[in-house]
Amino acid sequence: MVTPAGKSLGAVSGRPGAGGGEKISRRAGERYTVKVWYDEPNNRMRVESYDGEDVVVSAGGYDYTVIPRIDKLFCDVWGGPGRLVYNPLPEMEFWEFGGTIDLDGKEANVWQRQNKAGNKVSQHTFYATPDGVPLRLHTIGVNIMSGSHFDEYLYTFKSFTTGFPDSPDAAALFAVPTVCEEEIEELRRKHAEAGSEAAVAGAAAGIDANAGATMVGKEEQEQQQPKGLGEEGEEQGTTVPEDAPCWAQRQRQELGGRRQHPFAWQVHSALPNAWSLDHAMSYNLWSRAHGRVHQHAHDYDKRLDRFVAVAAKVQAHNTRPDASYKLKLNQWADWHPEEWRSAMLPNLRLKPQVQQRPDGTDVLISEMPGAPYRPKSTFRGTPGLSRADLPPSVDWRGTGADPGVKDQGMCGSCYTFAATGTMDGTWFVATGQRRSFSEQQIIDCAWDYGPNGCFGGYYQPVLNYVAEQGGMALEQDYTYRGEPGYCRASNHTRVGLFSGYMNVESRNELALMEAVAKYGPIAVSVNADPEAFSFYSEGVFDEPACTTRMRDLDHTVTLFGYGSQDGKDYWLVRNSWSHFWGDDGYIKIVRGKHDCGIATDPAVALVVDRHVRPEAQAAAQREAARWD
Repeated sequence: MVTPAGKSLGAVSGRPGAGGGEKISRRAGERYTVKVWYDEPNNRMRVESYDGEDVVVSAGGYDYTVIPRIDKLFCDVWGGPGRLVYNPLPEMEFWEFGGTIDLDGKEANVWQRQNKAGNKVSQHTFYATPDGVPLRLHTIGVNIMSGSHFDEYLYTFKSFTTGFPDSPDAAALFAVPTVCEEEIEELRRKHAEAGSEAAVAGAAAGIDANAGATMVGKEEQEQQQPKGLGEEGEEQGTTVPEDAPCWAQRQRQELGGRRQHPFAWQVHSALPNAWSLDHAMSYNLWSRAHGRVHQHAHDYDKRLDRFVAVAAKVQAHNTRPDASYKLKLNQWADWHPEEWRSAMLPNLRLKPQVQQRPDGTDVLISEMPGAPYRPKSTFRGTPGLSRADLPPSVDWRGTGADPGVKDQGMCGSCYTFAATGTMDGTWFVATGQRRSFSEQQIIDCAWDYGPNGCFGGYYQPVLNYVAEQGGMALEQDYTYRGEPGYCRASNHTRVGLFSGYMNVESRNELALMEAVAKYGPIAVSVNADPEAFSFYSEGVFDEPACTTRMRDLDHTVTLFGYGSQDGKDYWLVRNSWSHFWGDDGYIKIVRGKHDCGIATDPAVALVVDRHVRPEAQAAAQREAARWD
């Protein structure tokens, strides 16, 4: 079983033994078959995935990793004598017993564990039968594949057996793959020449997996069967201990060296008690967890370098005592800056549309000539209103104005989410009705007003498109697909009726505070190009590199409120990069001169007058205001 939001992995082990299962993960719901054989007494393991296309054999202190690279099999050998293989199942020392339940018709003991990183808490729940057979692991929290971001995972153990397999070729399970023999002999030769344990470790750390690697063609693959071990002493088995589920904790001894591990190997790091890894292993795990496929060795090296550089920046920033916000690695950790800008900030390509006045100042999008850009009015705030008259903080999260954080995926459609963000919000404030309007309708249908489907756009012409073309369909009816399609707006009932938009006077912070408190969430543009923005995790984002000029505003988001934290006033902003980005999908951006453009060109969707209910407005405003 797997929930729509979750991921499922079947990964099993014996003592020694075998098992198998499948994993459903990522946005597209890919499935993976994973099998594990674990021989604790002899310190050995075999992991297979993709129907045996990817194989890792761990024996004698070495990892033998066989994976395809382009059209050949590639063998990477890493490790050294004395290195331990660790148990792929959770170590139960820090878990708490949570009782017994019925799980799919089986009696299951429940074990729970929490891990906290900053203000985020990861919750892990492990289910096993009373005699120690693993059934399920459910995690909500830090990505336990790579540690990069919060996600939801469901690991389902499909089968679990103990004792040595009785098949005729069982002895070959832990044999060195034939394709690896040349590489392992070279590694052993270097170790022998080193002549000491320290030198052995140093030699292993210096091995470059791209140098001297062995490759074979596809047509030879079937002939590369593992050799039999042929030693009776290595076929001994063991049983599940009486006090299961409890497995002895192992002390790992990690050695360096660049290597390309397949997805199958991640069964080790997939479980909550992840260990500290060197950069290369961290990147390999991260790559598989995020679906990274490298074109060639040079591409791998470049992306590894980028990953290491980003990790160093994140670590350096997070150790600064004066930093008001934290960073974290996420799905973009190995992206080159130009790739990220192209995919996530398509409005950078629209900058020629931003005109300049003779004095060098920028013309706002809401000031551009032509009907698609023109607002119905400008909000300058209530005359005589002071900050003391406004709530100390406003937060529309969890109200009827909030349908939840969404994910634009790889489509450059941020402007559609900013537009629906203000339409969802102002519709609720004006009518008392909770709605989630269709971003896909905008992608498919608003081309004539200026937007460019998945290639960027601005929210102002979108709001005028909606006013002139009959309103908005619901998201549940006109669902998001993340790529342009034929316009199907006429096939759906359009229940969101708007008359256009009202812009908020540029750089008028007090007016913007009043507007978000009075009308609901507001579409705003930001300068998201500073690298720190993409890796934001928590806190108040106060980044001097952020500018407020219209020409630099390359991303659009939704303003959801304001407040103060640790002496810093901030804007509460909802992004469209899923709730795994940032602070559960949100970012707090400092108010004032470093607000990244939040107050530069805001827009409020206007509901048609006949649908506005003053009593609904008052109730909604009370719900979002925070007076304490």
